[in-house]
Amino acid sequence: MLETVIIILSVIIDQITKHIASIRLLSPYDIIPGVIRLHYVKNTGMAFGLLKDQTAFLAAVSVIMTGVMVYALIKYSKECGKLFSVSLSMIAGGAAGNAIDRIIRGFVIDFIDPVFVDFAVFNAADSFITIGSILFIIYLIFYDKTIFRNSGNDIKSS
Repeated sequence: MLETVIIILSVIIDQITKHIASIRLLSPYDIIPGVIRLHYVKNTGMAFGLLKDQTAFLAAVSVIMTGVMVYALIKYSKECGKLFSVSLSMIAGGAAGNAIDRIIRGFVIDFIDPVFVDFAVFNAADSFITIGSILFIIYLIFYDKTIFRNSGNDIKSS
């Protein structure tokens, strides 16, 4: 149940913020000058301009990744716990949000521009994917007892 709520809320928040950006951001708007700016961008690729104009491929990857995350949630969430479930739900929600853009619009709307550093313009879905990925890494390091096993043998220090 929690997983479904997180996925749905992630998609709703992502799509609402993208819609607002598409109708209100006619020109860049500094939230904190020199730090963060809202800037409407049509992204036909992925982060940092990679795979530009590969919308169909990226849409397929987004749909497949969403499916993989949902499958993992259904299969493993009870035995793996809340951190596992929350992290994969955030990743699935973000992937679904970007997939919706690619399928419906033919591009992803990005609008959060961290001008204090040379970084890609991103959106709420990207934030959910990033936070979910960080939480998943924390889960793997601190909670998953199989991550440091090699063919059934514990990794031994030298």
